[in-house]
Amino acid sequence: MVTAKTTRNKLDSVKYPFKIVEPASGKILKEGYYMPQMTWQESFNDTKEMNTEFSLWGGLVWNASENNTLRGFDPYTFEERENEKSLIQKFSELKSGIAKAEIMRYKRSFKLTTNDGDEYVFYPERNLLRTQEKDNNSYRTDTITATDLYVSQGKDHSLWLVTKRSDKSRYELTIYEGDAKEVEPRSGKKLRFGGIMGAKRVNERKFFRAQPFARQNGNLILIYTETMKKKSPVAMECLNQDGKTVWINKIPELQKLNESPFENLNCNFTTDNNVVIIDVYEGVRKSYCYDLKTGKLLWTYSAEK
Repeated sequence: MVTAKTTRNKLDSVKYPFKIVEPASGKILKEGYYMPQMTWQESFNDTKEMNTEFSLWGGLVWNASENNTLRGFDPYTFEERENEKSLIQKFSELKSGIAKAEIMRYKRSFKLTTNDGDEYVFYPERNLLRTQEKDNNSYRTDTITATDLYVSQGKDHSLWLVTKRSDKSRYELTIYEGDAKEVEPRSGKKLRFGGIMGAKRVNERKFFRAQPFARQNGNLILIYTETMKKKSPVAMECLNQDGKTVWINKIPELQKLNESPFENLNCNFTTDNNVVIIDVYEGVRKSYCYDLKTGKLLWTYSAEK
């Protein structure tokens, strides 16, 4: 885990130290600075050099900023592995240089605008670059058809087994219940809403305030509350395609999430489909890592004291 912060000496010097920590033991593996020292005035625009949002995609930690466009860092050393120069070497389409990079979270990608004004979409995990126009139409050609579990959106989240043709670039775990209900009696007859070819509700349970995380071996893992009450227990559960429980755990350390005013258990999380790391803010940020094979807590970490 990389932790980074800003330190000021109450005069005009601003430093940007980072630590790479083995969270289970708290051992510091490496320390350094992720940006050069700045004056107080220069620090007002430090996000132009490095944005505060990082994305772990394709084995690198990616950051898009105004001055440095797009860079990828080694998560174990924080050394820069990819940047504008290396991306131009890989993709001749970017030869005029990158003027702007914007994150597209729902596609796990970045929109790149060149100095010539051309627009592309870059997918780090697939090492794929394609024009904005081709990307806009990728749902027609760059697709995969699969039968998976989805959680319906809305207040009373339900579980659906859906056969769907989807864009390979999108990793979706939710579905509009209205679309599923519309398709259900017509399953297999023709392609319907949102690429849905077939849909059926797998059980009658309600998963209040549900937040799905990942799929693993055909199973779906999510957190939810048992009722809509503010003090209702938060549970993490793994369900198979028959809607049966593979494992379930009550998660007291995530109870703080139930105080959120949002419809879902709104939380920041990162997953590689083997573990999930969930951030909870309790005055300070705490990170909890769970094994998605068992739902067991592996470690807890907070950079704050």
